[in-house]
Amino acid sequence: MGLIVKGEHKIISKKEMANKVAQDIENNANDGMEKMTDSQKEIRKEIASAKRHREFMQRVATKKAVSVREEREIAEKEVIETPEIIVEARAEKEQVIASKSVSLGQRPDFNSMTKKEIDMWADENLGLALDRRKTKADLIKQINENL
Repeated sequence: MGLIVKGEHKIISKKEMANKVAQDIENNANDGMEKMTDSQKEIRKEIASAKRHREFMQRVATKKAVSVREEREIAEKEVIETPEIIVEARAEKEQVIASKSVSLGQRPDFNSMTKKEIDMWADENLGLALDRRKTKADLIKQINENL
């Protein structure tokens, strides 16, 4: 990049040119400060500080956005496809507890049976679906009402 300094042509790097431009801008900003009052100088400094902070936060936000995007890309690259899970739809056989066989003709002794046995008997013989959360006495009462 060419730079003319006092009549001669000098080649400088981009970094040196950026520093020179920044220095010139700073000097130009300070030239007008001499004519201002103290309150105007303070306001000018606050505005310049706010501008620098805003630019800094913008750079931070763009870097953060880039880093989040890179993390997502890395996470997507690491995903490995797995084969589909195949589940056989066989119904598990329910274990039947060996209990006294009860016929419809005779009424069993519900007090000696467990809640599960009472529920199974009501389902097989009466077609009732009992709520096992209730007490045993409530289950027996419900069966007696439907007999």
